[in-house]
Amino acid sequence: MHVIFENDGEIDAASIRTFGVSVKEGENPIGFFGTGLKYALAILLRTGHKVSIQSGTSKHRFALNDVKIRGQDFQVVTMDRHELGFTTQVGKTWELWMAYRELYCNCRDEGGSVFVANWGDSLPEPTPGKTRVIVSGEDFRNEHDRRSSFLVIGEPWLKLNNCEVYQGESRGVFYRGVLVHRFPKAE
Repeated sequence: MHVIFENDGEIDAASIRTFGVSVKEGENPIGFFGTGLKYALAILLRTGHKVSIQSGTSKHRFALNDVKIRGQDFQVVTMDRHELGFTTQVGKTWELWMAYRELYCNCRDEGGSVFVANWGDSLPEPTPGKTRVIVSGEDFRNEHDRRSSFLVIGEPWLKLNNCEVYQGESRGVFYRGVLVHRFPKAE
């Protein structure tokens, strides 16, 4: 089972490797720091998910290298067997849904779509002019199924000047349809 984030265009491998690079082609993007994809990769690999990115006809696979730094064990994220310079400690307090949110926002910023495919262990063939982030793992699929708890889906019940109101219960604050803060549950 794979959750696939797909959009037109081909991501530059340098933007995957480098913090602070945000070169989205869409207008008024949600993300613009150049960090979300790296956080998502670290979270996904830390939680045992498989991740690959197809950029046009190029395929990039992500894995972990165990390293010891000053006597402590770390797992460095790799792309195509080359260390990327960050560990699974990036976003160490983040939860799995936050990795989904980051990939979703990147895909949305580029005018793409998200879908689930069940091809067993095989992946779709790379396609010129397309970028795909492919995540395998049941827990991530569960986040996809419950995405309406952290992404606004549907039309607003009420529109005001700078605020939209949606029906349903939420304990969070949303920015441009994306959960950015959860309030504690009232007793």
